[in-house]
Amino acid sequence: MSKFYKISLISIGFFLILSLMMSFSYGVWLSNQNTDDVMSFTSNCLRVIINNDTINLNKPLSISDDDGYGSSAYPFIVENVCAEEQDVELRIDTLEGSTIENSKLKIYVNGDIELAPTILDELVPSKSYYNSVSSNLVLSFKVGPSKTIRGNVRMWLSKDAVLTTNKEDFIGKFYFTTEETIIKPIFKEVLLAKEGIDAINSKEEVNFENEETLDTGLHYMNDDEGVSYYYRGNVQNNYVSFGDKLWRIIRINGNGSVRMILDDSIDNNTYNSEFNLEKYSGYTYHNGEEEISSNVKTILDNWYLENIKNKDLDKYITTENFCNNSNVANTEGTRINYLEYENLFLRFTPTLKCGNTEKDYGGNYREKIGLITSSETYLAGASLNKPNDSYYLYKGSSFMTMSPIDFYNGKSYVGIILDNGAFNNAPVNEVRGIRPVINLSVSTTVSGSGTIDDPYIVDVIE
Repeated sequence: MSKFYKISLISIGFFLILSLMMSFSYGVWLSNQNTDDVMSFTSNCLRVIINNDTINLNKPLSISDDDGYGSSAYPFIVENVCAEEQDVELRIDTLEGSTIENSKLKIYVNGDIELAPTILDELVPSKSYYNSVSSNLVLSFKVGPSKTIRGNVRMWLSKDAVLTTNKEDFIGKFYFTTEETIIKPIFKEVLLAKEGIDAINSKEEVNFENEETLDTGLHYMNDDEGVSYYYRGNVQNNYVSFGDKLWRIIRINGNGSVRMILDDSIDNNTYNSEFNLEKYSGYTYHNGEEEISSNVKTILDNWYLENIKNKDLDKYITTENFCNNSNVANTEGTRINYLEYENLFLRFTPTLKCGNTEKDYGGNYREKIGLITSSETYLAGASLNKPNDSYYLYKGSSFMTMSPIDFYNGKSYVGIILDNGAFNNAPVNEVRGIRPVINLSVSTTVSGSGTIDDPYIVDVIE
């Protein structure tokens, strides 16, 4: 039986009476707090009092550690009411709805237990008890018989961090437990350990003009969030079983989440039914002030609702960048060539970076589900007009990407993989396979070895 303690609301009066019994120093810690959210729980040997366990940072400003020491505090009391010493853990969960990356946030604990200001995603991953994006172990500590621990939790946006929009917030919940963290390597660590960072980094530079038929494993390339590690060629150990479906890992994203593509199509349909304007290669586009979803986005969103969210699996999927790069490389009369045309048709230089667009369609989307990019198919082993039945994306049937290629002869084109495994492009109104792409959260842990007979299986918390 779990010893996780669920916090329940109690009266303000009880807290005030108990506070008077505590030391004066703790009264100082509470002096600038709103006590409307005082909570208490007692379970087995611990009595815990918290003045609001939910941390909300709404569009915070970047501040130094010195300023962070004086930021709003979240006080707590942990009392051992038994005659035996207790091992306790303080954990924090990043909740669904948070849009600030954990790499931009610092957490600080002071009082009878202390943690120096630490970047949130540098903490050890732990099990989660909430509908959370990730969970981390903040501190492990001991509480002696009939002893009391008092302290504060503070969080702030790191001095060097920059928010990219005015809609970014952090929502987190901290709590105490005597259940030891079962520390397993996160999925990223499992994947990298297969080959080792040194071996991956020492590989020769890839020639993307040629298709790849050998299993060359993991390679690296920077994306918008850091160093990404992608699978290339006839890979045999990147299978994942999730949601009763089989997936293939595309890459480890720069922030540590794991991107994967369904091993088959969910539908054969059009990217968009309209084709005669350049905007129809956008994952979304505008009609006046109204934003319109492409046909494929509507199909994917509905599939995600039915197969992921309604099955209570949404908490394992993180919101990630999906690139529908509508930046223009050049124009030739009425023809518009997008950057992926230049990157893949002319230079054979795929990229995992996605610049901002000035168009009212396309760009870099933050979504739970999307499609593979044309560049990612090159990384996997595809190449222009070169058949390839020996790389992990090959299924013997055509499927679409979400990358605009060009607008030519009155039609919008996106990148596709042909039946023979070669890369090319096709008008958005042609019927192609749709293969969903999702991203497992950074804190994901797994079992299995990644082969088709023993795929990685995501540890699902009941």
